[in-house]
Amino acid sequence: MPELIQTNAIEGFTVYGQQMVDYAVDGMEHCGYSYSIGVAALANTASMERAISGILALTKMRQKKMEDLGSAISVIVKALDTMKKKDQSPGDKSSADVALLYSQAKLAQYGINLKLDGDFKIRRDDAGYAQNDIQYAMDNENNDLQQDMITLQSMINKRDSAYSSASKLMNKAEKAGSTIIRSM
Repeated sequence: MPELIQTNAIEGFTVYGQQMVDYAVDGMEHCGYSYSIGVAALANTASMERAISGILALTKMRQKKMEDLGSAISVIVKALDTMKKKDQSPGDKSSADVALLYSQAKLAQYGINLKLDGDFKIRRDDAGYAQNDIQYAMDNENNDLQQDMITLQSMINKRDSAYSSASKLMNKAEKAGSTIIRSM
């Protein structure tokens, strides 16, 4: 892949003792400095757009995980509510619920073990362990999601700044070109 901006010294052309430079942008030769910098800035913003879309995809995945964990914890809380209120023992079991099996499969995707017996029941102590594991995973995911949002906001600000810089440089190049043409 060729460089975005390539410079070549112009033979025998000097200004105040400095060798003049001709710019080539993506293979298009004889571009002015402002134009070449503007094109480079636009290329930078395009790469930022790709990075932003990647972070947005990651954020959506994290939100989906939070939804799955939230629905699983609500099923476990519901199962705990079905157990006897008096004389609570760790071996108490919930009533049979297919939603527990579905939650078990969802939690397994995220590395959380939900122990059920053969008839879709959960013991009180296993429900407590799973509830703690899910809450821990939700807290971690929430922290990561907040970091992603901060990164996303920073990238959006940088992209907007790069767009405005590129457009200013392109406008300067356009004005300089039109001034030169008017002078002729």
